Amino acid sequence: MVTRPPFWGYLLVLIATVFWSGLGVIGKELYALGLGPLSTITLRVLCALGLLLAGLGLFRRELLRVRARELPVLALYGLVAVALNFSCYFYALRYTTVATAIVLVYTHPALVAILGRLILREPLDRGKVIALGLTLVGVFFVAQGYAPANLRLSWKGVLLALTTAWAITFYNLMGKRLTKRGIESWTVTFYGFLFGGLFLVIWWSWQGPPTLSYPLAAWGLILILALFPSILAYGLYLKALKRLEAGRAAIVATLEPVLASLLAFLVLGERIEPLQALGGLLVLGGVVILQAGRAFR
Repeated sequence: MVTRPPFWGYLLVLIATVFWSGLGVIGKELYALGLGPLSTITLRVLCALGLLLAGLGLFRRELLRVRARELPVLALYGLVAVALNFSCYFYALRYTTVATAIVLVYTHPALVAILGRLILREPLDRGKVIALGLTLVGVFFVAQGYAPANLRLSWKGVLLALTTAWAITFYNLMGKRLTKRGIESWTVTFYGFLFGGLFLVIWWSWQGPPTLSYPLAAWGLILILALFPSILAYGLYLKALKRLEAGRAAIVATLEPVLASLLAFLVLGERIEPLQALGGLLVLGGVVILQAGRAFR
């Protein structure tokens, strides 16, 4: 008997995606308050690391303990899934447009689905393929990829955006592997931020003497950034991977640019074009088909 994927897994991915969708709005506010992107990324990770250390140290100290042989894997996870993921997307925007970057970055659900089949032996059924096609087209429309002026290709921008897509793919597949091995999601999240933060601090310092003299409002936003789109989003997504196939989770996460556009419309007053709305409906339709996937098997 074929069973429907667990509801709680989808709900956890959805909550994580809602938290991630606020990144753009918070980032714009922080940039207006004088922070640069690299400072924002680094302080986001360091603040998240401090909050996690305090929380786990007080309430779940046993989650801070890992076997020595797991440290190299967790270090690689932090370097790729945190430091490389965060920084490559930021640098991609220096060489290409936001639309181009989003379209390229959101090739990662296809990568996760294909590699999930090859590496994790996850099924690639008809429902998943249809959902994947709808969400890829939908993200293209949401990112306004239909307007030639919004697409600018440069080999550096393309390379960095695709590296981001591969880093997110690694985050999904390695996160699935680590949680299946019995490592708690909060432990993986903590060590990911620890090793990723170490790399970012070295890079940040190499750029010049870091400054911490920001207004109080900026520190409040950094705290929000560390708590919701970082600790909770990453921790809950990893918990979802214990219940869902990595490919399914990645497809549901394509709701992020849809929710981000909606949030920008509500908070910043940014306009949503009709084709963007159509793209959002396509993504939503893909997610619905995915959840009802056994009808297509």
